[in-house]
Amino acid sequence: MNTVLKDLTEAQYADLYHVDDAPLPDLRLKALQRLGWWAVLLVAAGFAAGFLIVLPDTIPTGFVFKSEQAEAVFRFPAPVYIERQMVRNGQTVKAGDDLLELSSPDIAALAHDLEAARSNLDRFRRFRTASAASEQDGIRLTIRRIRETLALKESRRVMVETKWASESKRLEYEREEAGRLLKLNRDLFTQSVISRNDLHQFEAAALKTQSAFDLAYQTYLDQRSTLTREITSGKLEINTLETQITKNTGDLLGEENRLEAALRTARIRIESLYGPFELTGHHHLRLKAARAGTVSFLFEGEKQVPAGTTLLKLMHREAPLYGHARVTSSQIGKIRAGQRVVLKVDAYPVYEFGPVYGDISAVSLTPDEKGLFNVRLRVTHENALENRLRIGLRGQADIITDERTIFGHLTRSFRKAASDLTD
Repeated sequence: MNTVLKDLTEAQYADLYHVDDAPLPDLRLKALQRLGWWAVLLVAAGFAAGFLIVLPDTIPTGFVFKSEQAEAVFRFPAPVYIERQMVRNGQTVKAGDDLLELSSPDIAALAHDLEAARSNLDRFRRFRTASAASEQDGIRLTIRRIRETLALKESRRVMVETKWASESKRLEYEREEAGRLLKLNRDLFTQSVISRNDLHQFEAAALKTQSAFDLAYQTYLDQRSTLTREITSGKLEINTLETQITKNTGDLLGEENRLEAALRTARIRIESLYGPFELTGHHHLRLKAARAGTVSFLFEGEKQVPAGTTLLKLMHREAPLYGHARVTSSQIGKIRAGQRVVLKVDAYPVYEFGPVYGDISAVSLTPDEKGLFNVRLRVTHENALENRLRIGLRGQADIITDERTIFGHLTRSFRKAASDLTD
């Protein structure tokens, strides 16, 4: 042990380390000062946050995804038997692709009617049309022959006119000459230059020329009249034959239109019940896709399917999805088109996939029978749910009706509390 410490007494050791001999500084004042400054900073930060931080004012409501084009649902009013299934769930099909092959007594009867209508039309086009065409050709040949005959008669009538024009001048000259000689000889007979027999010869010559003129003129009239009558009769016959051609053509077209209408009616009857189709050789019905799309549901039960059972659903790819929501009358006053919406889909948790963003595209002006207003939601950003959304998915839509600062929310809460107390 150190010799110095060894010589110390107990009292001296205690006095050496007495607390009063080493005083500590008083920190309480500084701590209070710093705490005051921190309080001032926190209050200032709170005021700044209250004025600067904006929080959305939302109205939560449930929604369901729908499509502009409803799903094509294959469901039939009579029992059917599934012969073949050409598609599977989730398969993408094009327009005209085969979907199902069905059979049933009703389908067989409809297929028989369709085949009968098609057979009647084919038989008509093969035989009746050919015979009608042959008949029409015969009538046209007759018309052509009549027109050739009429052309000959027209030329004969022209010849008769020409012949009379030249012959009438000669006969007219002979008649006038005979009349002039008769008048001259009558004067001579009056002067007793010629005898009565000579005068009779001149009278006979004048009468003969007049008779020749009259006979030639009458012959001309008869020939012209006969030819004109024959030409007119031929033209009437041509008109009759052409009318018959028109009537036969109309009857033929009418019969063909009737058979075509019967075929269309038989096809429409099947399409109205089963949709686009094709008949097989066994009178089975092969259903086809009317438009491109994706098979969203396929019946997996027994082959014998009762009436009213949904066999297949086809979701059209080009039909955009939209959200359908409904709000109450107390909420509709704050909702208008164009407001932003946050969509949380139940099938895809928000903490894993995040929300879907959109806006309001339309709001109904009047409520439904339950007093609710329809709100149409348009999807603008699918984010992580791209190509995952489909018809029928449900969730919650937060409609952002306004954006307020924290003080704005507090002020509104105070006003609401004051209003409740006043009421």
